[in-house]
Amino acid sequence: MLCDTRSVNVGPALLLERHIADWLRAQVVAPGVELHDDPDIVWVVHPGSAWSNAGVMIRLAAKTAAARLDVLVGRYRQHQRGMGLWVTQAATPETLPQLLRDRGLRCRKHFPAMLRDLSSPVDVHRLPINRCHALVAWCGDVAVGATMTFLGSECAGLHGVDVLEAYRGRGIGAALVDHSSRWAAERGASRIVLLATGMGEGVYRRCGFEEVARFGYWYRSFQR
Repeated sequence: MLCDTRSVNVGPALLLERHIADWLRAQVVAPGVELHDDPDIVWVVHPGSAWSNAGVMIRLAAKTAAARLDVLVGRYRQHQRGMGLWVTQAATPETLPQLLRDRGLRCRKHFPAMLRDLSSPVDVHRLPINRCHALVAWCGDVAVGATMTFLGSECAGLHGVDVLEAYRGRGIGAALVDHSSRWAAERGASRIVLLATGMGEGVYRRCGFEEVARFGYWYRSFQR
């Protein structure tokens, strides 16, 4: 199965997939990031953590899919960290799951792909456009939570929402999400998207996000 199809809204699901591709492309400004913006897959080799190596928009041709995947596996093996692929309902070919398993990748989880409508967006020309916005929550002089908002070409996205364990359950995560959503709306975004963890899914639903699909995350480690 390419992805969990229990609840798939194809248009928004494709929007979120394209946003992930935008997010990967934007990382090319970071020193050492190697971007491959190919017609059949967008993927990056990242000098940071193994989890940063990722690919999305997988549209491989059936005849060449095995060879193309071998190229990715070879590059990530050379990098000696890990490789992760976001596999969605639109991914091709149909044999992709077996091709990935044959190369040692396993589906770690199907993550909820979620979208929130930002009603009454502000005129985009009223405020300067900074594509990334880091928001930190403080409790006294202690940084207890943070998130990153990214303005893509079609929508905004929330990335890396996190709160220290000792401070969870106090509404900090919800406040980060709402403030980040407001920041995006003030800069003209009409929608904001994210991939939810099991821990955060309830918070996002309470903040107005709705699930539009489930994206499978396939991973293999090459760390020694």
